[in-house]
Amino acid sequence: MLKDRDGECAATLVYIRSQAVDSSAVQYEFCALRAEHLVAREAALECYGATEMNWRVEFLEYRVEGIVNFVMTFPAVFLMDNIGRKPTLCWGEANMAISDAQIAAIIAVYGDDFETHAMARHGAVFLIYWHITNYVVTLVPIGWVVVAEVFPLNMRAKGVVIVSAVN
Repeated sequence: MLKDRDGECAATLVYIRSQAVDSSAVQYEFCALRAEHLVAREAALECYGATEMNWRVEFLEYRVEGIVNFVMTFPAVFLMDNIGRKPTLCWGEANMAISDAQIAAIIAVYGDDFETHAMARHGAVFLIYWHITNYVVTLVPIGWVVVAEVFPLNMRAKGVVIVSAVN
């Protein structure tokens, strides 16, 4: 039924039930399967169906996030080398906590009516990207720095592989 091969589905039901195609048991099960398939298809389209507008927005969002990740790699290296791990982590965690609290406040106040409050919507999106920026600048490089310092030289490659697989 998923591939619009109803004849094969009916033939399979006839084989499984060992009854004729026009028997009530085969017809009932075939109709039940078809109804379930239609309901599942409609539910999937309603929940996950992407319109052309949604596809463009998601593609743009993905590209912006990739650009933010790439551009913020350079300040991450600079901060780790010049300021150190602990101040960089504290700064990043504080900024992420503040941006998360602000996002929660915006959603609590305007969550039901984002359509009419464009500034709140844009502010929430900006804060999400601010959170991503802080994550990329502070927490992402720590995984690589700590691995390089924890594992001895002869085990470092295996340690990096394990950390990369887990992360």
